[in-house]
Amino acid sequence: MPPPASNSAPAETETLLVLAPGFTVGPADFKHLGEAVQAQCPDVRLWVACMHLDYQGIMAAMMKENPGTSYEQAYQNLPSSGKLEAALDSVKDAAAAAGFKPRQSGWGRLTNLYLCCQSAAGVTLSPVAFKAVAGFILLASTFDGRYSMGKLPSLEDWGSTFDGRYSIGKLPSLEDWGRPVMLLGAELDGQMRWPWSAGLAADAAVLAQKAGPRFAAAQQPFILVPGANHGHTSNGIPNYDRGDIPAHTEYATATEAFARAMAAFVTAHEGPGKSAKQAATDQLLLMKAERFVAAAQLKLASTLPREVLGKLRVVVQTHTTVEALLFNQPVMSEQDDGSVVVLALLFNQPVISEQDDGSVVVLVHALVAPPNVVRPATEGALLTSRASSPEYWLKLKRPQAIAEDLGLSGIYADGVTAAALNQGAFDAAIAAVNRKAAERYKAAGWQLAFGEDEPTPDVNAEKFIRQGAMKFKAVAAAGSDGGGTADGAVQQQKGQLGVVTVTSPVLTSKSISETVQQAGQGPQAEAMIAATKDKYMHRFLGNWYTKVFSVAQAMEWIMLDSLRNKNTWS
Repeated sequence: MPPPASNSAPAETETLLVLAPGFTVGPADFKHLGEAVQAQCPDVRLWVACMHLDYQGIMAAMMKENPGTSYEQAYQNLPSSGKLEAALDSVKDAAAAAGFKPRQSGWGRLTNLYLCCQSAAGVTLSPVAFKAVAGFILLASTFDGRYSMGKLPSLEDWGSTFDGRYSIGKLPSLEDWGRPVMLLGAELDGQMRWPWSAGLAADAAVLAQKAGPRFAAAQQPFILVPGANHGHTSNGIPNYDRGDIPAHTEYATATEAFARAMAAFVTAHEGPGKSAKQAATDQLLLMKAERFVAAAQLKLASTLPREVLGKLRVVVQTHTTVEALLFNQPVMSEQDDGSVVVLALLFNQPVISEQDDGSVVVLVHALVAPPNVVRPATEGALLTSRASSPEYWLKLKRPQAIAEDLGLSGIYADGVTAAALNQGAFDAAIAAVNRKAAERYKAAGWQLAFGEDEPTPDVNAEKFIRQGAMKFKAVAAAGSDGGGTADGAVQQQKGQLGVVTVTSPVLTSKSISETVQQAGQGPQAEAMIAATKDKYMHRFLGNWYTKVFSVAQAMEWIMLDSLRNKNTWS
């Protein structure tokens, strides 16, 4: 589409915006959006074109050209196949033939070309965009193809590379993009969920801190259209079978909002006052996990005498692999000043260490676990298969073990439950989300409740870590229709959809005194008692294991999945 006849912007602002549809949609589905962007962009002479991407046909051809290639392999090879780059070149050539005047750099990049990738197109075309365009818009999309294939990054992926599948060669970060990138999402998108790009949003937030909010707003804006769902980013038709969430705004309203954001982004660079380019990044996830784990250890030890609690110092080691959590134990250490340092672990064993200053260090461990890790194939084992926020796997030291290590007499019960930790995470989440999202959840969502902890006395620690999981049981409210409307109309909820009860597994190992008391008689009992005298074995005694919500996981439920149709959770 050439610029509207009413457009009077100067010739030097001439720009081409190419829309790249995701799977199952085509150029006709983006006609309204393209026209709306042009109408909202009077200061730029804006051309709009839409690619025709026959993904199924392209991948079928790739599989025919390379016998033995699977569908998934063909999908993963799309970015490097050259076929998508050829499709973009054909659109550029057609626009030039129609009168568009491209500005080309010495490296072949068109400096007045912007590419907007919707849904899966962002995954497949991001390497092309990295080399070919002046600005990039991710519309309800993400850089990371493992999400759209239904495979969240595993623990082994954290900190690793994409093995060449992503042209920059490492996990996506906006600091790698020297050119403007817009993250434009729908608040209630249940297919290409905006939390999948939360790390990129963190990059943009760091840029705002470094360069100021106005610069970041032009270079790396992160915008969510309130009440819109995934269907609203193309033709307005939601796909509930793929997990989309009922909308809370009209299609026309959402289209105008998407168009207004896209037009402002293009104008910020091709209209007056074009900004320089810069990127930044940050890593925040593990820092937040450490604060959570430290607080959990102090709650667990809260039954100890006040004077002992005052000496406790908790040190947290967070891990990114299951093996690291398995083979490290909580540590306790007394310090010269009389304090006790507890090193908490998320997979290794807690250790208690008395220091010269009289303090005690307790080293405990935790794993920041992506939500796809270790899921039993049983009903109720998934809250949602598409969440991106992690849960926390904890390995803490029980107060009875701390007391015995310090020579205290008496019995000290565990001071916290996993249910209480879950409730605390949820309370923090509901306080952190915006008011409208909280009100919508309370009025029309599946409510979270936290049941009593599920003891697992017959499971050893390794099996618990590898196979144990939180469980989720949903009970629909009387008269609830599950939250969906077949025609994609604005959702008018009459009340809460029901309650999802969350149960966390808990495993405890006996302390030294508990082991001795329950040893009984005979050679096996004597061996058990002898083992308690081995200082090394103290690492394995008196531990407390569980798997619980993170605040981010609770926020994602409140803002997105509580409104999802129940039958699409898994």
